Amino acid sequence: MKRYICHGALVILFLCLTILLPFAVNSDIFMGDNTDAVAQATIEIPDEPSGEYYIFINKRLHRDSINDWISFFNDDEFAVIFDDIKCIAPKGDVNGIQLAERYKAQLPENQMTLRTEDPTLLASKAEQGYIDMAVFSVEMAEAMGIQGDSVEKDIVLIQLRGGSEDAEN
Repeated sequence: MKRYICHGALVILFLCLTILLPFAVNSDIFMGDNTDAVAQATIEIPDEPSGEYYIFINKRLHRDSINDWISFFNDDEFAVIFDDIKCIAPKGDVNGIQLAERYKAQLPENQMTLRTEDPTLLASKAEQGYIDMAVFSVEMAEAMGIQGDSVEKDIVLIQLRGGSEDAEN
């Protein structure tokens, strides 16, 4: 009988240690701090570059969400966007890449992919509508010969000036 009592006490002690020890180590549980990991998460959003920018979005690929994307890029209020977007910025366009990285940081993880491409090839793709989305600084766009009236009709052109919105459709 004494043997069963010792065995039972040992099992209870083991269970108490395995269950209660993690709670004892984590002082937040006993101190009443109930913030979760999502509330504590911080995302570093890159600084907004100054200058003027063109953002090209393909309407054919974003029929249902084009207005939400326009609102997003104009920093207006928008609903949750349930649509992924692939962004391309020209190699060497530091400000265009920085602006694209800023927008990517504002979206949920993996909603926007970002890559760089040869500026001449990207300019041709953007004008012909073979892109999902592209970000150019005005200086790079002018150097590549891109003008607002030269883009394909299914491409929405958003013109931004230092973060303020000036949208054209």
